[in-house]
Amino acid sequence: MLKADKQFNRPARRVATWSRGACLLVVGLLMLPGCRQGGNGKPLGATYKANGRPEVWRVPVGSQAAVIGLKPGDLVVAYNGEPVLEQDDVVRAEAAAGTKPVKVTVLRDDVEMTIEAKSGPLGYVPEADRYSASLAAALADILQHYERYWDYDWLAALTGEAFVLAGRAGDARSWGPGADDGELLAEVGRMTGLAFRTAYERAGDSIRPEAAHVLREGLMRGQTLLVRGGWPGHRAYMWGIATRLNPADSTIYGHTVGASGELPLTGPVLAVYEVTAKPAKAPEPDDVLMLALDHALELGLAYADSGWKTGLDAYDLLIQSLDTVPFVLDGSEESKAAFSRLIWSLVAARESAIRFFDEMKEALPDEADDLIDEIMAANRAIVTKLEGITASRLLPSDRESGRKLAVMMNGIQMIENDLLGMYEELLGEL
Repeated sequence: MLKADKQFNRPARRVATWSRGACLLVVGLLMLPGCRQGGNGKPLGATYKANGRPEVWRVPVGSQAAVIGLKPGDLVVAYNGEPVLEQDDVVRAEAAAGTKPVKVTVLRDDVEMTIEAKSGPLGYVPEADRYSASLAAALADILQHYERYWDYDWLAALTGEAFVLAGRAGDARSWGPGADDGELLAEVGRMTGLAFRTAYERAGDSIRPEAAHVLREGLMRGQTLLVRGGWPGHRAYMWGIATRLNPADSTIYGHTVGASGELPLTGPVLAVYEVTAKPAKAPEPDDVLMLALDHALELGLAYADSGWKTGLDAYDLLIQSLDTVPFVLDGSEESKAAFSRLIWSLVAARESAIRFFDEMKEALPDEADDLIDEIMAANRAIVTKLEGITASRLLPSDRESGRKLAVMMNGIQMIENDLLGMYEELLGEL
């Protein structure tokens, strides 16, 4: 099995100082994005809807979007003459298009243009997929609901999702940016001013009857409910928010990443947390960075004999799976789709990490600049390797392709290993 040639010993756990005063102000008295306050208390789900526009984020090599010349930033406004407002509208229109050529209208630089395309998926990666850290996305939506505006990138760093791969053996739906089973929530809550009470936690149990009862009771009491798992399809293990109970059939609906509209909670729910807001001072940027690095190290160096794995341990498992067995045991088309989703989710997570460190560089003393530059360069190298995987168009469809992908992922794991050393060094300088 391929793996990194060395691993750092897990450091002693650090406890961040939660706040040492008001939010740092930058030139022009502008507040750093992670420390914004105020707002109008938008309804739960508002950020998911806002991020669900049919805007092009990435254009994969060989996709129909590439063939017809779509570019990042293009906004799809009509499909075959019918207006589309959300990415979900595009997906439905693609499915109903039949076999004849279609016309796709996009807005580019404030100018509409119509392009003829084959029927079927356009194949671009939508803007919504930039927010692949599902716990961070849920927390951002909840905080906005409580009129506390934390930047998504800062939250993805605090949850560790910007830095860490997670997954479990034999289940392609589980792979993606990593977040622990709620164990880090208390610390993130102290930083952001949220309190989490575990209302339900039983890994792998069906949504019915226990989880469903907890969710129904919480919604009837007007509770804000953070949920892990239970979502349909490939979102099965993601974090999200339960928001509505349909009294007609008792179906529970909510929001999670990659969907602008409501989704039913119909699968196994892993955990439910009741969330409340509490008074909290805005933290200093170095406190945020210390906690983020601490979580990156904790998740990156964690080891588990079985079940969910994170960090280097998860890379070992993924590489072993690619090197020895199909990514999904049935070898179906879902195997290819799952791997493609994984790669783009990791691209999104690493770009989020780069943005986070860029903002930290502006906020922290100059002494840390060189090391943060190295960390950003290493994360960019990971993005480049991930983009190389997508450009190669390799998918785990057979043993040979899987082994080639395993070698590529091993190269990324080596950089991850180096990054853990850099994170440890940066913690020592703060």
